Amino acid sequence: MFQINNSMLIEPRKLTWPYGWCGHIPFVSWLIEEQRPNVIVELGTHSGNSYLAMCQAVAENGIGTKCYAVDTWKGDEHAGNYDEDVYNQLFKYHNEHYAAFSNLMRMTFDEANTYFSEKSIDLLHIDGFHTYDVVEHDFKNWLSKMSENGIVLFHDINVRERNFGVWKLWEELCTQYPNYEFKHSHGLGVLFVGKASLSILIERLKTESVNSDALVAKMFARLGELIFLKTHLDVNENVSQNKLNIDIGQEIDRVKNLIENKQNEIIHHTDQLVKTVTEHFSSSVKKNELIELKLDIQQQLIKKLTEHIDYTNDSIQSNLKVQQQLLNKIIERNSIWNIQPLRFFSLVLKGQKKEAIKPFKKAIRSLLRRLYYKFPSKWQPALLDWAIKVHPSWFKNHPRVLLNKKK
Repeated sequence: MFQINNSMLIEPRKLTWPYGWCGHIPFVSWLIEEQRPNVIVELGTHSGNSYLAMCQAVAENGIGTKCYAVDTWKGDEHAGNYDEDVYNQLFKYHNEHYAAFSNLMRMTFDEANTYFSEKSIDLLHIDGFHTYDVVEHDFKNWLSKMSENGIVLFHDINVRERNFGVWKLWEELCTQYPNYEFKHSHGLGVLFVGKASLSILIERLKTESVNSDALVAKMFARLGELIFLKTHLDVNENVSQNKLNIDIGQEIDRVKNLIENKQNEIIHHTDQLVKTVTEHFSSSVKKNELIELKLDIQQQLIKKLTEHIDYTNDSIQSNLKVQQQLLNKIIERNSIWNIQPLRFFSLVLKGQKKEAIKPFKKAIRSLLRRLYYKFPSKWQPALLDWAIKVHPSWFKNHPRVLLNKKK
């Protein structure tokens, strides 16, 4: 009567491509709990999915089993050739979790055969090169090492391509030994070569009817399929996560480049602004010098007009006209001189010089005020402080000046 146990519901801790053996992990775990073997040997381990699952079942059931994995870890025509990373990853994980009762034997199957005594192996898994001649040689060479409890597992009994010949040997052996087989996941043959092992087949695996046997096989196939699907989901999730990480990394790089470009633009615009402000200050200074120069010219003209005050009215008007034309040519260069010249000269002649230059001061202040409000607000306090230092008399009633006096 079929016996259900906890190990058939195993959740493998470590699975690595290729995943062809994953579908049989529930059965081999069930078998180890039921058989409780003293020695397990695997011929052909590759990335270690089947072997690590057997080691996990041994550890979780607390069995004092000794486990051995035999492989050259160089690959072959059927498994494909692979580099040292396959062995190195398996070696690292194996030593971290199962080194207390397990060994990886890096050698050929024939070389490893000499290290085992007759009738010492309880569970043998043959999964090496899959041609008929090679797998037949492996079985016959290791048969004498099997104990009275001996069970031999053959993988790929359901593969009939690429010169695989396990199926042919399996059909021959089924006529010689009690057996059980699974067709899913490339097929797994279970050969009971030890007399004592028959109790597992008859009392714990087989049922009372063919239909029930088929149901048990289907149950293990479904359990294996769950592991296989979970493996693919995990792989796809890892691939998606890796792709997401790459996309995030690329987006971060793009944003970094964008920020860097914007920073460079800001630096460039700041430099341009500083240059513009500097030029503007220089221009303002030059305009002030020009104003002073023009005031000097006006004063000289006034002196000359005073010296000729006794001229006749016609002569004075003529001279004034000439002087007016001269002034017009000078002041055409700057809109600040669009002030009534006759009124200016009239006030000067009357001795009201301060009154005469008031329009100039007013025009200059208006120009500076317009320039001041064209600057960004964050620059205005500094410009105001500069202007107060340059011409304090213009700002004697300014709120900032009055506030500083109170302090």
